[in-house]
Amino acid sequence: MEKIPIRIWDESRLCINAYEMLKNNNWLIPYFEGKPDMWNTKPPLMIWMQVLCSKIFGYSELAMRLPSAIAAFLLVLFLSYFAKRYLKNFWFGLITCIVLVTSYGFINVHGTRTGDYDSLLCLFLVVYSLSYFYIWSKKINVI
Repeated sequence: MEKIPIRIWDESRLCINAYEMLKNNNWLIPYFEGKPDMWNTKPPLMIWMQVLCSKIFGYSELAMRLPSAIAAFLLVLFLSYFAKRYLKNFWFGLITCIVLVTSYGFINVHGTRTGDYDSLLCLFLVVYSLSYFYIWSKKINVI
């Protein structure tokens, strides 16, 4: 994850937000160049995770990209668990995870090897979608 330099635009902007949040100790408002960041309107969960990794591992490319890798790992675990538990097919889960992990877009561009929001977004979307499938299949009345 440290072999590729920090990419311009989204990844570098999030890294600067995390760095300034770490230095200012202000966990509520992301800052960019000393001023509140009005360009990035996404929730700061990824930035918070990057700051936590920076506190543990020091401010580095690894600390900025580790939350994306953790989210991707959790996504693979969740997909394999879902396939084994609800679809009753280990091989389907394994093939699903292999296809996901070998997909160029998931691994490279805005994916698990960069410090972007996309891995975290994929994790939340898949967990939400499969939770909806579970509730729908069990006919659970949630309202």
